[in-house]
Amino acid sequence: MGDFGDAERRILSFMVEGTEFEFEDRKYVVELSGKPTCHKGEPKTDIYVLAKSSLDEKEIKISYKKENADFIENKMSAERAEQLFGKNWAKIIEDSTTSIMNRFEERMLIYKNKFKRTEKGAITLGWKFELLNKISGDLSGKMKLTENQVIDVYAGSNLAEDKRDAMVNGKVIKNSGVANYLLMDENINSVQDIIDKMIPIKDYVKMHPDIYFACKALNYRSFAKKWDGNRPLSVQVNWSAKHNKLIPELSFDHPLTVKGNEVANRLIHYMKTLNIENTDDIDEDNAGTDRISWGEDMAVILEERGRGKFKPAPEYNVNEVRELLNKKIEEEREAFENCSEEIEFDKLSYDSKKWNLVSLFSGCGGLDLGFELAGLQAVMGKTVMEEAFRDKRVFDENIDNNVFNTIYVNDIFDEARQTYAQNAGKYIYMDKSDIRKIKEFPKADIVLGGFPCPGFSEAGPRLVDDKRNFLYLHFIRCLMQSKPKIFVAENVKGMMTLGKGEVFKQIVQDFAAAGYKIYHKLLNSAEYGVPQIRERVILVGVRNDIDFEYVHPKPTHGYGVNGLEEVVTLHDAIGDLEENPGEYFVGSYSTIFMSRNRKKLWSQPSFTIQASGRQAPIHPGGEPMVKVGKDKYIFSDGEENNRRLSVKEIARIQTFPDWYEFSRGTSNRNANSKLDLVYKQIGNAVPVRLALAVAEPIAEFTKEQLEKKEKECAVVRNVGEDKRMMA
Repeated sequence: MGDFGDAERRILSFMVEGTEFEFEDRKYVVELSGKPTCHKGEPKTDIYVLAKSSLDEKEIKISYKKENADFIENKMSAERAEQLFGKNWAKIIEDSTTSIMNRFEERMLIYKNKFKRTEKGAITLGWKFELLNKISGDLSGKMKLTENQVIDVYAGSNLAEDKRDAMVNGKVIKNSGVANYLLMDENINSVQDIIDKMIPIKDYVKMHPDIYFACKALNYRSFAKKWDGNRPLSVQVNWSAKHNKLIPELSFDHPLTVKGNEVANRLIHYMKTLNIENTDDIDEDNAGTDRISWGEDMAVILEERGRGKFKPAPEYNVNEVRELLNKKIEEEREAFENCSEEIEFDKLSYDSKKWNLVSLFSGCGGLDLGFELAGLQAVMGKTVMEEAFRDKRVFDENIDNNVFNTIYVNDIFDEARQTYAQNAGKYIYMDKSDIRKIKEFPKADIVLGGFPCPGFSEAGPRLVDDKRNFLYLHFIRCLMQSKPKIFVAENVKGMMTLGKGEVFKQIVQDFAAAGYKIYHKLLNSAEYGVPQIRERVILVGVRNDIDFEYVHPKPTHGYGVNGLEEVVTLHDAIGDLEENPGEYFVGSYSTIFMSRNRKKLWSQPSFTIQASGRQAPIHPGGEPMVKVGKDKYIFSDGEENNRRLSVKEIARIQTFPDWYEFSRGTSNRNANSKLDLVYKQIGNAVPVRLALAVAEPIAEFTKEQLEKKEKECAVVRNVGEDKRMMA
């Protein structure tokens, strides 16, 4: 039918004055027809028809859309949004975008090279907002609208007056721009075809009640020095320069109030400040983000390094995924049938008045300690929790005043397990068994664990493909056996980008198939009071029958913006240890270690703490490291004046309490090797303050459920007592 204009003209050609048609068992004659227009923009009605019968007249106002059309509104502004959604338009859009916040926070923002349809040199300014009749892309979702609001969107009832009262053939006709029918069929051969195939908008909405949104990137093209128009942004990237680095911050509030020009000019200003002309000039020294896409060239590099080209696995439904999981679990069970280890269930200390917790891959207990503190805070308040954090005596005295009861801990790392036991403050069943060999896991209300990131084969990451997935498999096996109400898993950021995101997508599918609603988000520890730039993926699963919607914690710390506290710096965390740092790892610095900057300033948070003494960051004292060549740094004031952070310092940076004691084991290793065992424990741990923030919503929900249970039990007891008295 040609372009959209041709389609309209073809329909109108059948609707000329004097044409007869049957409608609702009555004959009508077209008296007037035309295309409604207005001074600016377009009304919702594409074809207006006034027809008369012997008894009445009908206004037929058709909104025409091609059968494969996606767009309902593709040029959303604040004015237009208010017309469509009313006074609460901003909240409606904000709720829509924040519902998929994690997807925005996973997107690349700087494109060093071409990536798919994004050109080399692109830097994201933000995302436009569009309405569609179906899902479109990753940054798309369903809008939370009432039926009447959906009808208004399709019909245009809330349009500006000149769009509602449009002109038809040069004459203003009241409400001519407000559509009452949809036509979505291109096979039109007569006026009766039009009448028979058009659908009342109210009926269409009953059959298709959902409207979707899609956010499309608006980019600054740094080589061309242009951007994609001055469109309003639903989510904007606030670019700034801090600590001599270009830093992005996503803003979800006040949608459509900031336009592309404003963000682009601000970005260009800061790029000039940092002597950045285009993305070729951006590197780790001047970029305060790792959300940089290296483009399609990187796939070649990875392949040269031995990683096969990734091929996404086929799409499976929930039942198919569950079948694959059960098949693999059975294979694993058969493999270890003759050496399975059984837990001594009679030694587990369950507490019926608390939620019982199982910890897998527990390490030295960073994640678990965060949960203990959150559980204590839910009952005793924040003041007591903070006192317990500072004072081991207060911790031990109050540990039973907790909504959580840890019954079982598993880790094969002996020294980490010893550390956990000597700090726990109470008896907990400690299991050193290989998780693969455990026949049956305990029942629990909560399961915690940082399962190792799985490998993936050239055929895709689906669970059955790669033997390196066994630990991940057994975490899911534990969920199937324990059936906890909630689970929490932590993992490295890189898990989200393996196989262009397909690995993570399928991990989420596998956990969901075990019977859980999955909530996931990439969290930066520095935003929760941890003096370290450490990004980790937090997966929270809520069993499908549990009425609880987990919301990841909002940042509490930033760079003095949006009312947030200032980030905790190295000076804040370890400044008082400068004269008495305690033991630290000694030894030469490798060429690889010296290939990049390893020293932060006192006024900055630390680099990520690694699970190795040799890879520990350099103490912030002395002069900054100096770049002297490609991938080569030196200590300008000499190696002798620069040391690695001590054990005590990295424990502070991981926000362990000062009273937390770390085991070095009983082996005959040399002092440096024993010390490295402690670095490994601390570096592998979840920062306690991050774990606390993640656990707080779960602790509050647990408290509510326990109180509800107690009230129900009290009612039952009272009824029983009444019956006894009556008897």
